[in-house]
Amino acid sequence: MEHATVKADVRRQAAAARQCGRAAEDAAHRLLLEQGYVPVARNVRCRFGEIDLVARESGAVVFVEIKSRRGDRDGLKAGSAVDACKRGRLRGLAAWYLAHEGLDPETICRFDVVVVSLSGSGRPVAASVIQDAF
Repeated sequence: MEHATVKADVRRQAAAARQCGRAAEDAAHRLLLEQGYVPVARNVRCRFGEIDLVARESGAVVFVEIKSRRGDRDGLKAGSAVDACKRGRLRGLAAWYLAHEGLDPETICRFDVVVVSLSGSGRPVAASVIQDAF
C-alpha cells in the first residue's frame, strides 16, 4: 500500500508543477504582449529540446526562456537557472528553429528571459523581462 501512496503523491506533485508552469507561461505571454512582442509560437518541441516561446519584437526573432520560482520576488533564483549549458542548448534550438522555418541564418535574433515569481499557492505575482539576456 505504501508504494501506491508514494506513486499517487508523485503524480499529484507532477500535476501541480505542470499547473504552475502553465500559469507562469500564461503570465509571461501576457507580459510580452503588453510590451509589444508579437508571439509566433509557444512550446516549440523537437528532438533537441523545447523553446518556450518564439516572438518578434523590434524586427528581431526573439527566443524566450520562461523561468519561474515560488517565493522568488526579485527573480534572482529563477534568472540564474539559465546556466551556460542551458544557454548553449537554447542557441542550438534557435539555429534548428531558423532552419526548420526556412529563415535566413543571418536573421537578427535575441534571447530574452522572462522571470515569473509565484506565490506559495503557485499563482503568478510578478513577472519581468530580461532582454538580450545572453
